[in-house]
Amino acid sequence: MTVVPPFFLVTITVAIGFLIVAMPLGLFLEKMGVIYPESKIPRPFKTVFWIVLLAFLIHLIFGLPVAAVSSVLPGLGISSPPYLFWFFTVGFVVFLFRLDGERLSLKKVKIAAGLCGGCILWLVFVLQAFMYVVG
Repeated sequence: MTVVPPFFLVTITVAIGFLIVAMPLGLFLEKMGVIYPESKIPRPFKTVFWIVLLAFLIHLIFGLPVAAVSSVLPGLGISSPPYLFWFFTVGFVVFLFRLDGERLSLKKVKIAAGLCGGCILWLVFVLQAFMYVVG
């Protein structure tokens, strides 16, 4: 019988939860593209899905060695960066490449950072609301 580490199960649960919560982000990005044409992103639902998936994989790649080292050396205080850090990093890069336009400009960087920051605020708000309802 194979034993799955709890870190892996928690990460899968968080990723599935974020997929469910991230769908309104796709609607938000779609509406933002209609209201502000410079922030238009083609296929926003697919973009959000890829951001969540890539952030999960990067979190997993960087988290598994930390979990392995922590299980062997329990006194060592190593921790992996949180999921939202990876979500912001991956989301910023994906938004930057998916925004319409030929050239990279400061305006495009600001729009990508703003969209990413808005997504992070939405996810933190949903997490706090969930913790309020559960706890």
